[in-house]
Amino acid sequence: MIVHGLIFLSLVSIVPSNSVTCYECGCSNINIYACDCGETTTSHDGDFRIINEQRLKDKTNIQLSRLRRNTTLIYIEDHYFILLKESILFNQTTMDWYLWTDNAVLGCDWDLCEQCYQSQCAPEYLDEDLDEFYNSKYRIDIEVVVYLAQDRSKYYIWEMDVYCGAYNCTRPTMFQEIADALNYTIGDLSFFPLVRPTTIQPLPTTTAIKNPLKYYSCECTSSTTCACTSFEVVSLDDTYCIIAREHRDQDISFNFTYLDYYASYNYILEAPFVVVEETISYDERTARWLTATNLVLYGCNWNSCNKSELISLLPNTFQMRLPETWLNTSILGTGRLVRDCHECPDAPQCGTTDFLDSSRCPIHSCNTTCRVSDTFNDPAFELLCYQSFCISSSDDQNDINHHRVEIEGLTYASEPNDVKIWEIDLYCRADNCSNPEVFKELREQINIQIGTLAALFNETHDPTIPQRRCYDCDCFNEINCNCTRTTIKSANTTYCLILHKGYDEDRWITLGHLGLDSSRVHIRDLPYLLLEESISYNATTGRWN
Repeated sequence: MIVHGLIFLSLVSIVPSNSVTCYECGCSNINIYACDCGETTTSHDGDFRIINEQRLKDKTNIQLSRLRRNTTLIYIEDHYFILLKESILFNQTTMDWYLWTDNAVLGCDWDLCEQCYQSQCAPEYLDEDLDEFYNSKYRIDIEVVVYLAQDRSKYYIWEMDVYCGAYNCTRPTMFQEIADALNYTIGDLSFFPLVRPTTIQPLPTTTAIKNPLKYYSCECTSSTTCACTSFEVVSLDDTYCIIAREHRDQDISFNFTYLDYYASYNYILEAPFVVVEETISYDERTARWLTATNLVLYGCNWNSCNKSELISLLPNTFQMRLPETWLNTSILGTGRLVRDCHECPDAPQCGTTDFLDSSRCPIHSCNTTCRVSDTFNDPAFELLCYQSFCISSSDDQNDINHHRVEIEGLTYASEPNDVKIWEIDLYCRADNCSNPEVFKELREQINIQIGTLAALFNETHDPTIPQRRCYDCDCFNEINCNCTRTTIKSANTTYCLILHKGYDEDRWITLGHLGLDSSRVHIRDLPYLLLEESISYNATTGRWN
């Protein structure tokens, strides 16, 4: 005879905590095995667990999870509740009103409280297994817990499995009936100590921040009074201090913080620096090109350098302008309804500033706006990434300024008159405006107007730490090696050098700082002259040179 029913129940004790541990799984009423899961998550304070039963037309879904704090149900006063959602529907065939339960939610707020009751017909193979191991098809398996540091005369049912063949033996009330009828005897537990042995907890440890960098940390919206006095500390190895001035629509905001490690600006090579983001857009109503400065980002790398006294210098650091004739030809176009647009929407194609293989992005016809991007991937090696695609007519971007140029420019305090174009985004309707050559043309046409950079870069290092400024250039086969670029480093970590190397007929000249990993840091006195020569044997002439 096959065992008719097999039901399980897992119970846990209620343990208060600041976080909750929840089962995370789901199943349908057709196959509830999936809801017998071991997967759990620990959520934040304020979340609570739920069992959610959602009844659809042809099936019922069951979910064990937690309710997150961004839902309206968190306002329920007591998190131990049952919530029912019902619909009163009219059947046009029978002309009757009827009640339909859509959702039933059980909420609770102790660990693993969203337990599942399961019932199923035992599979045939259990007949032989049950007889072989237990000499019976019908039995009750019970797990109980006695807490040794609490009242030892009490026990708690942890899990109960019932193997039964009686009529309606799988009813959910069966577990309570068994618990009420259960007689128990607790033996001698005196061997176990009443009180836990004292455990000395290890002292909390903190890891010191390597190369600590103290930065101001706050936000404000006033351009006249933005006093920031809050400090945070990060590692100089990963970031810079920054002030970000954003101008969106009519709102101006300032953010005093540090540069996120994953931001593309982390490819910036040195500090101090300034990044300016501008938008040049075509106003179809006035038929004019308008320029707006969206972002000015100042970065520096010494303690407390992103101070609020600098914000008045940010709006006019430098400006980038393009001729209207070039904008009309390369961005606006002649008004044709369809234009050619390179298509590589899924991923950018990367190369050097001298070569981008546009064949990787085949040309398609475009009757909306073509978006083309040019972004530095690693400016140290002049690597950039190109991407182009035709904007979908349903995309929000298609309704915002069909013709515009967004440019990011970067300049360093070491070369304040040399503004590097960091990123370009074009939204254009001119024919073939997505050709990668357009970026080369833009760089040739752009006009940089320097503003308050000199005042902003007046301070380039921590005034409390002695610094050393060195020329910083590389020259190849140049007789004079004219160098105007300078960089500053801490005086106790470097000194200046001129390095001349000869390889056959070629000559390399390097002006810069001595690296700390060089063996020459052990030279005892400055200035000095170091000469390296090679004495080699010429097998053809039989002489040493």
